[in-house]
This record gives sequence, C-alpha cells and structure tokens, in this order.
Amino acid sequence: EFSGDAVGLKQKLANFFTMFRPARQASREDRVIDAVLANLDPERYLQTNAIDINFKDNNPAKARKIANAFAQAYLSDQVAAKIQQNRTAASAMQSQLEAMRAQAASDAEKVQAYKIAHNLLSVGPQTLTEQEISGYNQAVATAKAEAAADQANFHTAQRQLASGSNGEDLGEALSSPVVTELRAQRAQIADKLANMEGHYGPKYPDLAQARRELANIDLEIQAEILRTVSNLSAKSKISQQRLASLEGTRDAAKGELTSNNAAQSGLDDLARAATVSQTIYGAYLQRFQESSAQERGLIPDAEVVSVAGLPSAASFPDPVLFPALGIVAGLLFGCAAVLIAELLETRIVTGQDVEHRLGRPYLGGIPILEMGSPLGAVVTQPLGVYSDALRGLLASIKFSGSKPGVGVIVATSAQSGDGKTTIAAGLARTSALQGVSTLLIDCDSRSRGRSIVKDLRIDDPGPGLVGVLRSESTLEAALRRDDETGAAVLTLGDGRGTADDLLGGQAMDALLVELRKRFEAIIIDAPTLSIALARTLAAKADAVIVVASWRCRPENGLEVALRMAPFDRSSNVGVVLNGVVVPRHLGRRLASLFDFGAKPGARYA
Repeated sequence: EFSGDAVGLKQKLANFFTMFRPARQASREDRVIDAVLANLDPERYLQTNAIDINFKDNNPAKARKIANAFAQAYLSDQVAAKIQQNRTAASAMQSQLEAMRAQAASDAEKVQAYKIAHNLLSVGPQTLTEQEISGYNQAVATAKAEAAADQANFHTAQRQLASGSNGEDLGEALSSPVVTELRAQRAQIADKLANMEGHYGPKYPDLAQARRELANIDLEIQAEILRTVSNLSAKSKISQQRLASLEGTRDAAKGELTSNNAAQSGLDDLARAATVSQTIYGAYLQRFQESSAQERGLIPDAEVVSVAGLPSAASFPDPVLFPALGIVAGLLFGCAAVLIAELLETRIVTGQDVEHRLGRPYLGGIPILEMGSPLGAVVTQPLGVYSDALRGLLASIKFSGSKPGVGVIVATSAQSGDGKTTIAAGLARTSALQGVSTLLIDCDSRSRGRSIVKDLRIDDPGPGLVGVLRSESTLEAALRRDDETGAAVLTLGDGRGTADDLLGGQAMDALLVELRKRFEAIIIDAPTLSIALARTLAAKADAVIVVASWRCRPENGLEVALRMAPFDRSSNVGVVLNGVVVPRHLGRRLASLFDFGAKPGARYA
C-alpha cells in the first residue's frame, strides 16, 4: 500500500510545489519510508513530558495498529541504544584498564625506589629519622631537667658550706640513710655521755671512751657529707656530659632530616602521581564492573501511558474547521481581489470617478431596466427606479444652470450605443409629465431619427427639422406630439444629403430663439462628441449632458472630447452614467457564480 502510486492531498500539494525542482533519485525502500512518515505526527502534549503519537490512514484499525507499533518501537530503540552505549563504554574501558593498572604499579615502584635511594624509609605516617629525632628530643628534655637539678643541688651545697654550715643541713645529707644512721648512733652516744657526765667525774674512763666515740661519729658524719657533696659534683658533671652527647646526636639527626626534607618534595610528586593513577584505575575498574552488571537490567526511560484506541470519527476533514477556514479564506481572498481590482480599476463607476477623472459635475445615474421599454416605463411605472432617476437628472439640470428652469439641453455621448437618444426622449417625457411645455428635437443626422420615431411610436415623421430650416415647411406642420405625455417632437425629417452645416448655422439659431418663446424645456438629441455638430450645438445650449456607459473607460475618447472647445471653457457640462447596475440586481448576478463541489474523502487518526 505504501509503495503504491496513490498519494493523498498533502503529498499532492507537496508534489505541486516541488514539481520544478530536479527529480531526486530515491530507492523503493526510501519511498516507502517517506510515505509512512508523511502520515506520522508526533507532538508534545501541552506543557508536559508526554508525547502523543498520531498516525493518519484511511483505515481506522490500521491507524491504531501503526501508532501503537511506533510507541513500542520507540521503547525498544531506547533499550537497544542503552545496551549499545554500555557495550561501547565497556569495550573502551576494558582497553584502558590494563594500561592504567601497569601505570599504577609503575608509579608505586618509583615511590619505593625513591624512598630507599634517599633514606626516606618510614613506619607509619612518619619517617624513621623523624621518629628518631622525636625520641632524641624527649631524651634531651629529660637530660636537661636532670642536669639542671643536679647542678642546682651541687651549687646549693656549695653555697651552704661557704656560708659556714657543717653540711648537716644539706638536702642530700638529710635524705642519706648513712647519715641518718650515724645521727641515730650519735644521739644514743650523746644520751649516754650526758648520763655519765651527770654521775661520774670527768676522769671516768667510760666517760672518756664515750667522748671519743661521739667524736668519731661526728667525723664519720662530716666525711659522709663531704662524700655526698663530691657525689653531687660528679653527678652534675655526668649530667652535663650526657646532655651534650644527646644534643650532638639529635643535631646530627636533624641534619639528616634536613636532607630528607629536601628530597621529600620529589617523593610527594611521585606519591601524588601514584595516588592519581591508582584512583583512576579504581574508578575505571568499578565503572567497568557496573556496566557489565547493569546490561541485564536496562529499562527504557519512557513508558506507554495509554495505547491508541479505535477512532470513532474521521479526523479529516474537520466538519467545522474547514468551512470556517473556507469562509475566512474566501473573505480574505475576496477582499484582496476587490482591493486589487479597485487599485487597478480605471473604469468610471461612481460620481467621484466622474468628478475626479473627468473634472465635470456628476448629474446622476440611470439604472439598467431588466425588462420592458425604458420610455414606456416612464409612463407605466412613474414610481419606479428608472423614472426616479430621470426625475433626479432633470432636477440636477435645473439647479446646475445659471438661469431658472430647464432651457435648452443638449444630450450627447462619447460613442454610439451609450443610450443618449433614449435618455433625451426619457427626459422629454419626464418634463412633459411634470406639466412643463417640452420639445424634443432630433439633431442626430447619423441615426436619421429612427430611434425616436420608433420609441415614441410616431407614424408620420413629417418634414421635420430639416424642412423647417430650409423653409420648406412651417414649424407647426413639422411638430409632432407624443400621445402618452403630450410632449412636442421635432424629428430630423427626410432631408437628403448631409444636414450638419444647416443644423449648426444661423437658421438653427433663429429657430432656437423662436422655440425658447414657445417652450420652457427644449431637449436636443445631438450626435456623438466625435462629430463637430455636437460641439456646435453645445455652444448654443444652456446645459449639456454627456451620456457615458457605466464602467466605461474614459480614455476611449471621452477625456479627449471634453478637453476640446467649447467643453473646455463651458461650466454647464455634466456627465450622466447610463446602465448602472443597482445593488439588488448585482446581488442576483453574483449569486449565480457560486457552485460548491463535492466533499473530500475522510481520513482517520
């Protein structure tokens, strides 16, 4: 079906607008794809993240089936895309894992080699040198305290001895167990001596022995005190020596630490590089393991909220939208057409066109008569549109002249067929019906009076105007009457040869003077403007009406004729439009132009 030749309206329009482009070579598969996608219409639902998948087809069941198939294909494509993406990423990571592992191992080996080369071995966060210095600092602090204490004890003992003390009040002597024992013995001997001195005389042998024992003990105490002071001096010196030794060892360790610190910056760079390599390797390894584990549990990011249902009504054409669009489009195109037509229009249609294009007053418009004789309608339909138009034209002529009344009126036209003779006769009948003495004169030698004679039903035209001007007949004998209105009619007559010179001569002037005395309204049917006689008669008239067909082109001789004498200098020249179509007649004509076609085929979505 999709690869067939049948195409829809949308494709026909597309083919029409692309018919001038170079033909594109497409395979059968591409044509089928284009045909399917041409009826696919996915769109976002309002402002949500939902997607409406629409498919149009002549078969509603098939439209539903294809729309659901596109939804499932969309979900399957998402899963397939994720699987392919994971596999591609895993393949790329797997090729990098071995290189990253080797790089991490190489960086770790460089760190260890650098530590060994620069004696930066450590146990825990500190190096061995730092740990040694820390121990030395603690030992030096302890040695300083001991040396200070020993030196203080020695100096105190020296000051006490220098001040005359026997040393018994020294702190070391007071705390010495030997001195304490000797003092206990002396106390016993002293008590014994005191008792003996109280009972015996000074020469008692035991008393002398006791005194010798007491003196010996005192000597032993002094000797012990001297030994204690000497011990304090030796102890002070030993403490100072030990302190100096510890400080020397610590200073040596600090020198080594200084050199280690100089090499530490290089170690830090190598350590950071090793850490970065190990971190990247661990991240790649973890991502590779996650990708391998996630492939079996991949799900699409979207889900089907609701499947397509079977359409209950055709989605195309819209029974409301299409007529509305047709009306709107018709109005727009119609208005545009009217506007363009008006901009391009050069025909004379309204009174404004007459005054603007021709520069002459607009006297009125004579409507077209659908049936019957126009002159007959003046009598039989006095209240009709045609009769009203003639009365309005007659009133315009009366009020446009400088003199009251109708006077002499010349009716002419730019070309034959504009209806000047009918309008002249109609004005004569209209004037006569208003009770005005009216004379209709036929001066159109080209028509020989056939129109007036026929329309007014004059059986015997008589000698006519030519006979009167040639003095072949009297005016009374030449005049005829319109039986229906009583208007006088002076036909052209049966004169032989051209009568233009005669009609425009002095005899015509004298006749007009006599006729003005007898008639209030004299209407002359003159030739067309291209004939010189028309301009000659216009110079003799009180008012000139130029009859032009409605929607005529002024460039067809009308503009040129009105620029010629005496029309160029006369102010009593007006224009009448004949054959005007009134709106109700125009509406009936336009209604016949519309014809509605058949309804297009239905489409389902």
